[in-house]
Amino acid sequence: MTANRPRIPPGQVVTQRFPVLHYGPVPRYESLADWDLRIFGAVEEEVRFTYDQLTALPTTRI
Repeated sequence: MTANRPRIPPGQVVTQRFPVLHYGPVPRYESLADWDLRIFGAVEEEVRFTYDQLTALPTTRI
């Protein structure tokens, strides 16, 4: 590599901020009434939260 070309893959940029790592478009929701978070698979019990239930959970600031 030359001094003029950074060593990063094509289509990526150097950032000092937290990088956003996703593939494809971010879904947009007109109404969160139909949105839910489902935790399933290698868990003892499947859990499903609506948006209101999720935001009502206790939070911790790190």
